[in-house]
Amino acid sequence: MTRDVHPTPVTGHSGGAQARARTAIGWVDAVMAVLAVVSVGLLVWITVFDVPDGARRVVAWVDYGACAAFAGEFLWRWRSAGWGWRHPLLSWHEIIGMAPVASPLVRGFRLVRILVLLARRHRLWERILGARVTEALVARLAQTIVATTAESMERNRGQMEKLLVDNIHADPAVRRWRHLPFHDTMVRRTAEASYRIMLQTMTDPRTEDFVADVLRHNLDQVRVRVVNDL
Repeated sequence: MTRDVHPTPVTGHSGGAQARARTAIGWVDAVMAVLAVVSVGLLVWITVFDVPDGARRVVAWVDYGACAAFAGEFLWRWRSAGWGWRHPLLSWHEIIGMAPVASPLVRGFRLVRILVLLARRHRLWERILGARVTEALVARLAQTIVATTAESMERNRGQMEKLLVDNIHADPAVRRWRHLPFHDTMVRRTAEASYRIMLQTMTDPRTEDFVADVLRHNLDQVRVRVVNDL
């Protein structure tokens, strides 16, 4: 009589995949997000309210610095992408967001300032929420895959153990010992132990981390192929 091993509920733990979802944003994205928040707030301030000229000049210099940081980070990512022409086309909104609209030279172009504000808001959304949503989806998908696989293994335990027995019998190293006493019993017990180990592995939180890492890597590969196929 073998002891049944029931899969532990995967939904009961968050796992490393969900922990990574809370720390998904890298320091570069964090810095760019802070700059976007500051620049958008300052632009809204000088656009909506009556601000003294001295404060406007300070805001303009801060905006120059933010735009320089945006441009440097954009060029760095463009260089990482191999200087391909697709990168600026796909990131056209970031190029618009680099315009230093706090400058007194464009003070009268309110529509341009609004377009830049929208572009920087989109940049902020993409950097913060985009990364977090992607990581949350990866964590949830990995959790579902692991839980479904474990439940399917338990539901089809008989077929799984028979498959293991057949494969062990077919192994050339095992077949040389087929005439030994209790050979079939040993093979069956080995198959049962292998099944229990497989099920315990599927319910281990580290398996969810592994699946999430595979999904994340596949998503990165899909992004690269989509960009290359454009």
